[in-house]
Amino acid sequence: MGGFNDLLGIEIVGQTAEGYVLSLEIDGAKHHHDMGMVHGGVLLSLLDTLLSKTLRAEWDTTVYAPTLSISVNFFRPAQSGTIKAIGNIVNKSQNTCCVEGCLYNETGKLLVQGAAIFFLKGLAEN
Repeated sequence: MGGFNDLLGIEIVGQTAEGYVLSLEIDGAKHHHDMGMVHGGVLLSLLDTLLSKTLRAEWDTTVYAPTLSISVNFFRPAQSGTIKAIGNIVNKSQNTCCVEGCLYNETGKLLVQGAAIFFLKGLAEN
């Protein structure tokens, strides 16, 4: 994936029957805050990457799609193991796309749920 996503350790699984899937193997030295849990910023970064990759898997990759808004709900902390991230497109119109995603722990419990609205704009229009 490159750059920031490589720094976090995000892995692409790809399109599945469940939706677009990413994973993250938790590394306490890199991902934990001082209370021994995964920092919320790591979870939000994984969600943000998931939502963007989900959109790009379904949309022309030459289209620049900046995030107009993003919302997130944190339900439980993560401490160890692998986080599975699943994203799906909720609605796509001519100018915007709504994508939602969920992060799950290894036992399938919901950690984080969120959604973003993207503005679909051709790169030539920048």
